[in-house]
Amino acid sequence: MAVTVDVTDAKELTLAVNNDKDSRRFLASFFKPLDHQTRDIMIDFVEGSQTLAPFVRDGDSATVSHRSGYKSRFVHAYGIELKRPTHAFDCLKRLPGEQTVYAGKAVSPSVRAAELAGRDLKDLKNRVYRTVEKIISDGFFGGKFDITDKDGKKIDSVDLGRSSSHVLTKEWGASYDGISTDLDDMATLINEDSGLTATDVILGKTAHAKIQKNTKFMKDLDTKNLDGVRAAMNFKMEGIGARLVGVIGGLRVWRYDEVFKNAAGDKVSIIPANGVLILSDEMQATLHRGIVGDNDIGWFEGEFAADTWYEKDPSTQWLRLRSAPLPICEQIDATCVATIA
Repeated sequence: MAVTVDVTDAKELTLAVNNDKDSRRFLASFFKPLDHQTRDIMIDFVEGSQTLAPFVRDGDSATVSHRSGYKSRFVHAYGIELKRPTHAFDCLKRLPGEQTVYAGKAVSPSVRAAELAGRDLKDLKNRVYRTVEKIISDGFFGGKFDITDKDGKKIDSVDLGRSSSHVLTKEWGASYDGISTDLDDMATLINEDSGLTATDVILGKTAHAKIQKNTKFMKDLDTKNLDGVRAAMNFKMEGIGARLVGVIGGLRVWRYDEVFKNAAGDKVSIIPANGVLILSDEMQATLHRGIVGDNDIGWFEGEFAADTWYEKDPSTQWLRLRSAPLPICEQIDATCVATIA
């Protein structure tokens, strides 16, 4: 973020943090953002449509076609609020990568303060992104996700209404010759229940290791035309948490490696290591964003609101970032998951 931003102005700081286009995480790239003026959001969970259009006899009236079914309900967008202190002494320390005074390029404490604020904002944003990515994963693999507080206690839960037929268990041994068939069956199930065509297979690290040891599958996996596949993608997906490893039966195959640190400090895979997810990139999936702010700094429609304030003794500048993300796959039957034994 540019050091010319006035970090004491909540409106200017919020505009800067929302315009700073950091990469989204991989799973979130399948979601379209939608801003709201409220925290209670009406969600329409969409059912698939495979109804045929009938012909009519000459002279007959047109056939009445009803809209595809959907179920609506209000879901609350809970807020994330992170704050971080910068003490006066922090602005006297050399920043990582900063030239020393001996090189004649040391910066002033005020410039360091602005630089620290920019780095802190980026770090806080990335923490929010990682939380959103974990919620999306929980929704895809569990059919629902929990909203939890800083102590891990559940505040609320959102059930996406997944059909149990879209949750499978498979055994993919080294000599098993049915991996391609299993993926094709899952893709067919998506088409039958949602009316959409499956486009992507996303593998956890253990599931990916299983396919690498399977000679039959690796022979079927097309790894020669990946540059053409990348060129054909209508939005950038690589480099934001997943690696494109090949194409099978018209499906892009990805390995997903993103992790988060739990309360004990251990690294945990965001998607189950032995999990497989198949989805359609045309599914209705929305990253709803509730309004954020307060009566003091104002209310903001968008992804983030940011503000700062000062305490004199000890001299401390506080930076706060707020967001109210609610990632909902309204068309959950456009996904299918499997646990690999």
